[in-house]
Amino acid sequence: MKNMKTIINKILLVVTFGVLLIACNKEGEMVKLGTTAVPGVLTTSVSSVVLTKPNLTMEAFKASFTPADFGFNAAATNTLQIAKAGTSFAGAKEIILEAGVTSRSLTHLELNDILLAMNFVPEVAASVECRVKSTISTSVAAVYTNVKTMSVTPFALKGTLYMPGAYQGWDPTTADSLVSATGDGVYKGVILFTASAQEFKLLKKKSWGAPEYGSGSSAGSIAVAGGNLVGPTAFTTDGVTYATESFLVTADLNTNKIAYELQSWGLIGSATSGGWGSDV
Repeated sequence: MKNMKTIINKILLVVTFGVLLIACNKEGEMVKLGTTAVPGVLTTSVSSVVLTKPNLTMEAFKASFTPADFGFNAAATNTLQIAKAGTSFAGAKEIILEAGVTSRSLTHLELNDILLAMNFVPEVAASVECRVKSTISTSVAAVYTNVKTMSVTPFALKGTLYMPGAYQGWDPTTADSLVSATGDGVYKGVILFTASAQEFKLLKKKSWGAPEYGSGSSAGSIAVAGGNLVGPTAFTTDGVTYATESFLVTADLNTNKIAYELQSWGLIGSATSGGWGSDV
């Protein structure tokens, strides 16, 4: 009887140990990542886009992608990256996407703001690259989609034309400017002209280089790569000829026209040399 009891106890011990061993194995199981995560595939709705102010709220482009596969059901964070082409995404602008979202549209205004923040030149076509970065943890390397390249042309919400000329020594870095307050292509500014130095050019940046606006084929017109523009010649006011005068210059790049309006100011009163009889 004693031997039988001993045998039963040994059997129970073996069974108990086996159950504990199985339980430990199950509890100790760990989820293992696949040896190689499979990146998603990115597509874009357009390969070229010219951004314009009238279309501020309209879609400029849409990026769509398939999620990356990390080897198990992972909650990944996806980020759309946009960068200057050829920079290996250094200084890329990033847009973090909401969980489960696999596409993102940008309006003309949104994309334009991104491009201007990256110092793209308005009205000049340039290339950008897009990709989606997927991450699940700081300890796991990010996975990237393929790269898509687009040609984009931004615009300036507030436009500026610089006006180097004979009146200031032809130096773009110190030139006066004409401003388009709403970016509608019409630029205005008051310029102090010298009667003996009236030639000038119009630039979109404070340095020489295309586009350079000069004289067009007809009086009062402007054209890219044209000759020197010649400013106003009316320097006589009330029979008095002045060496310098201020003019409101209006350059309209929509119609390629330029106009000048004399800005003449005078003082009259008992405190002036002419009294109330004439202005000075």
